Amino acid sequence: MANKLDDSGLFVFDQEHTSDGKPEPEKPLEKIAEIAGNRFALLALAFVAFGIAIFFYTAALQFSGTTRVGASADKGVPRQYTVIAPRGSIIDRNGAVLASSSEVNSLLLAETGMDEISLKEMLLEL
Repeated sequence: MANKLDDSGLFVFDQEHTSDGKPEPEKPLEKIAEIAGNRFALLALAFVAFGIAIFFYTAALQFSGTTRVGASADKGVPRQYTVIAPRGSIIDRNGAVLASSSEVNSLLLAETGMDEISLKEMLLEL
């Protein structure tokens, strides 16, 4: 309870009125000890640390991988695939062929780096 009335008209309680109105300076060691004692702050700090580590590792993979690109990405390597049909021809009960396996040649051009005229000339030769 209030013991007496102060000169400024405020009630003074059981403790001494010694404050000059200025906030006390923060002590960094006490602040660190307070954060270290808070398990949620430590968990958040761990998540932030792992997130930063993943970000930098991903960025390192993204930007350093350009020097290790093989020849296939730069020049293009021709590839030939033979796909064998898993079955023979499909015939009906009278022996007429409904579906058969036949050889098909196909060509795929991907970013040749040629101008349009040279590309058309090469395709006509093929």
